[in-house]
Amino acid sequence: MINPSVNLRGFSLVEMVATIVVLGIALVTITSMMSSSLSSNANTYEETRTTALARAYLDEILSRRYDENSHPSGAPACDGIAGARPCTIVFGTESGEGTRDKWDDVDDYHGLDEGEGGVLLELHDAENNVRSGYQGYRVSVFVEYAGDQSPINKELTDAKLITVTIYSPLDSVGTEFQVYKANF
Repeated sequence: MINPSVNLRGFSLVEMVATIVVLGIALVTITSMMSSSLSSNANTYEETRTTALARAYLDEILSRRYDENSHPSGAPACDGIAGARPCTIVFGTESGEGTRDKWDDVDDYHGLDEGEGGVLLELHDAENNVRSGYQGYRVSVFVEYAGDQSPINKELTDAKLITVTIYSPLDSVGTEFQVYKANF
């Protein structure tokens, strides 16, 4: 028998439903925060890989001499007006430089387009070996004289602007990395 002096009280149905709703809202909030955090981590990983790939290409390109007509040591520089060694006007590979391991100046890389959707389907390193681990990536290189684009202008030969664009599997627009190579 129940003692009438003891007050037994439980949860009502309304209190139980309210508790379930509050816990459900809290669980959805926590789950969505964790999901966006994981997505952010994936983007950071892709950005790091993109930057590392761009750095590898830029290091390779910048290790080459300024121009086909530049002395291998860099001095004397080629000259666009009256120098004994005029600078190149048309960019790209010269005859006999068909494979990438033979490219010897920065403008040989002009027009390089490799990887997913590029001219070459795979990415390559400086020795023309396939670069593994970058499936779905694309690399595009554009080289131009910095400043005035007129081939008559003296400033034309002072520097070349090298633009490397990396397209990752998550970035169809591409990320541009630019550096200058000075004429010396």
